[in-house]
Amino acid sequence: MTNPYNGRFLEAFAYLKSRGVVKSQNKFCSALGFPPTHMTGIKSGKRNISLQTITNLYTVYGVSLYYMVLGRGPVMAPSLDEEEKHRMELELERTRQALTIYERLLEAKDEEIRYLRELLRLEVNKEGDKGS
Repeated sequence: MTNPYNGRFLEAFAYLKSRGVVKSQNKFCSALGFPPTHMTGIKSGKRNISLQTITNLYTVYGVSLYYMVLGRGPVMAPSLDEEEKHRMELELERTRQALTIYERLLEAKDEEIRYLRELLRLEVNKEGDKGS
């Protein structure tokens, strides 16, 4: 009897293939890091998929770990909705702006220090000239 992980693995493969995400069984197996010959053993139940294969399935193709482990929910892991993407883009832009301002402040501070050093040097030279 095939274990439930193998069954869900094969369902995920069929799902990805039906949507054109996976072009061939060989490329699918290679992308997941195991030889295509193992697929026959998985289909027959003589070979079980590993935790690493489940992880690779998520990493490479976005198949839901929740689906693979528990058999619940959609095959594909949920993607960020447009509102969440927009919020993250705004946060990224705010961070970039803050870094730009910070960099400018650091540069201005260095320039100010150089300017003050130059003023101090001139003052010291003036005092030295008065004393001679």
